[in-house]
Amino acid sequence: MKTLVSSCMLLALLCASPLFAETITVQNDTEKRITIIAIPAIDIQPGSERNRSWFSAIFEEHAGRATSVAPRGVRPIPVPTGDLVIVGVKRVRHATDLPVLYAEIGADERFVRVDAPVIERGPEGSPVTVRTWEAPVDRAPIQIDNQYSDWLSVPDLAAFRRDVRPDTFTRIDVGTRTHLDIDDSLLWAKGGTHIERFKALRWDDTLYLMASSLTPISSRFSILVRIFPERTTPAENRITIEIPADNSAGPVLLWRRGHDEPEVVGEYARSRFLLEARVFAEEIVLDEPVDDIGSISFDIATSVGDAGIIEEFHHTTHFVRNIPRAHGP
Repeated sequence: MKTLVSSCMLLALLCASPLFAETITVQNDTEKRITIIAIPAIDIQPGSERNRSWFSAIFEEHAGRATSVAPRGVRPIPVPTGDLVIVGVKRVRHATDLPVLYAEIGADERFVRVDAPVIERGPEGSPVTVRTWEAPVDRAPIQIDNQYSDWLSVPDLAAFRRDVRPDTFTRIDVGTRTHLDIDDSLLWAKGGTHIERFKALRWDDTLYLMASSLTPISSRFSILVRIFPERTTPAENRITIEIPADNSAGPVLLWRRGHDEPEVVGEYARSRFLLEARVFAEEIVLDEPVDDIGSISFDIATSVGDAGIIEEFHHTTHFVRNIPRAHGP
């Protein structure tokens, strides 16, 4: 077990889960949340008519594999090796019939885009549907869908009064970081930076994050989670999770010091004042061994840019052990 942790996974952040041999990236190009299942093609009987009864039976047989992707979201998902069949539904609020999805993925393909052509259609061209109670269910406690009622029972990781503000901030200009007094800020409390509360939840191999802002979130707003395996003097941060809220939904990014390009490690969705994200812990590889996962600390900051200026504001520091766990099925 020491070897597994040393080799790097924040998977130890969470609970162990079944391991799959491969990962594919699913991009949801629809305006609705989708719930999908990846099935080895060898398990699908050839020549079957793909009608409502067929999809309903497939969903029932493979119910435990269901996972969701946010509207306009991007998500890496673990899958078995070999050729795959992707089946699922597009979630439509208040609907009793949901359109089904079907796609065949070759063993060498690592990306699938879900859009109109992936919606399965019957002989007359109309979408094949299943009843809502026949559709696969993602049993995760939080759905990244811009509906925030599932966060109401989650305790705050940090909360701030309206009159609270940081003492200092960082201005970034052409790669130079300058620490200044908060009175010199041009962007504090603008564009989403005046955070009211943060929440976080661990479930299975996933970390969920949520933030609410007192001001509308701008398209140049980001949440930054800087990870510190150890707090040395001075503390060195080599891994940063960024939630760049430039659209209503999109990917969560992981930046590594010394690397020019980020990795996709999750997905987010946001409304005018609220943002939620899902981070896949097995995608976060630490540089060095960690004996006590609970001792990993992280800083939470926000940044916003406007008119050629980027300013960053530190909000709080916490440890992994402070994040509550959800008890799933």
